[in-house]
Amino acid sequence: MKWLGQSKSMVLNGSRYSTSEQQPVSQSQTRSQQQLHPQRSSLRPGTGSRRCSRRFSAASLEAERRCIPSSGMTAKELCEHDDLTTSLILDPYLGFQTHKMNTRFRPIKGRQEELKEIIERFKKHDNLEKAFRALTSGDWSRHHFLHKSKAQEKLFKQHVFVYLRMFATDSGLMYSPLLSEQNSDIEPDQSIRDQIIRDQIIRDQSIRDQRIRDQSIRDQIIRDQSIRDQSIRDQSIRDQSIRDQSIRDQSIRDQIIRDQSIRDHLSQYNLQHLNHL
Repeated sequence: MKWLGQSKSMVLNGSRYSTSEQQPVSQSQTRSQQQLHPQRSSLRPGTGSRRCSRRFSAASLEAERRCIPSSGMTAKELCEHDDLTTSLILDPYLGFQTHKMNTRFRPIKGRQEELKEIIERFKKHDNLEKAFRALTSGDWSRHHFLHKSKAQEKLFKQHVFVYLRMFATDSGLMYSPLLSEQNSDIEPDQSIRDQIIRDQIIRDQSIRDQRIRDQSIRDQIIRDQSIRDQSIRDQSIRDQSIRDQSIRDQSIRDQIIRDQSIRDHLSQYNLQHLNHL
């Protein structure tokens, strides 16, 4: 009786496996594969790690592509472009540093007044290209765009145009500081308050005028209705008087006819009586 470990042929995973034939079969298969695919056989020792790295790099690339918005920028590019654009346009114009996505962002110093003048000039000429060239004319731009591709420069330019269009004359927007009367020593603009008061007075007057017009219309409707009712009553009175007059006339004519018939009878009686005598 033989044990399974001593048998020449064993069954593994539902297939018969021979220990004696294992080595020659594998060597023949490797030789045939090397003859058919020499390049793959040369890269065979490191294929496992290489395939794994490719698989993980493809997954990370797919995740990065999913984060790309409709503008064509990745999340990192959007963060970088938005921080730089706000430091070039909004911060100099408003006079304070706005919120930045990157907490380690270093704003451009020493050009705040110049950048504000560029925005003020843009509000007059509305030339996007000219304003962009003026904003990116410093030394910082050469270092910033040194390692950027043409596509990245184009995306940054489009992002700057988005912010510049807010200051265009046809944007319909006006930017002015909002000051609190309690927390600031600077008095608010008196003309603005006067304009608000005038607008409120005009609105109240227009409301009163509208109410007066509505009341006059209602009064006119009531007067017209009363006139129509009076005319109807007068017409009914006239009709009634006409009917009464016609009835009286008819009664008078009937009375005249009756009187005439009585007189005729009397006259005939008298004639007969005279003839009898």
